[in-house]
Amino acid sequence: DVQSLRVARGDDDSAETSPESALRTALRLGEGALIVGEVRGEEASTLYEAMRVGAASGTVLGTVHGDCADAVRTRMTEDLGVSESAFAATGFVLTVADTERGRRAVAIEEVESVAGGTELRPLFALDDGDLEPTGRLDRGESSLLADLAAPGEGYGETLTALNARADHLRSLAADGVTRPAAIRAEEDDRPDASEEPW
Repeated sequence: DVQSLRVARGDDDSAETSPESALRTALRLGEGALIVGEVRGEEASTLYEAMRVGAASGTVLGTVHGDCADAVRTRMTEDLGVSESAFAATGFVLTVADTERGRRAVAIEEVESVAGGTELRPLFALDDGDLEPTGRLDRGESSLLADLAAPGEGYGETLTALNARADHLRSLAADGVTRPAAIRAEEDDRPDASEEPW
């Protein structure tokens, strides 16, 4: 189920609640993913508080305007008052931009906590117009992938499951199955769905 909360912005005198209040309400609604359409004010601190404590089943997403991961980090830490240590709760930053082929993902960078702050490590980058892996995942260098491992599961097993999932989604996309409900229906109808590594 999806529950939307509408919020007031700026000097809006509507009956809608503030973004920060709406976010706090959403956190009280229970488990499930939490997605904030645009983070641009006081709700940033609440969003990062939720990320740090693992609220919403650990799935907290937000849209932030910035032309790269470094710009997003700067916006969060300098403009919106999120501490560098709180920003370290970010798993990754996906950058979307206008390209010759339309609006598309142009980079995926993981955020890694280091002494004194965070480092941005590229996982996928544009190569000749296509988003390609940088090799970091295959070399076993991704702390994000290591964090995704189930208890008792090694990095290699997690990578194998991730690659199998990516191949499966590519196959569905090639068949024109791209809407979330259609993907779920396809997966529910598979006789071997319970044996999939994801």
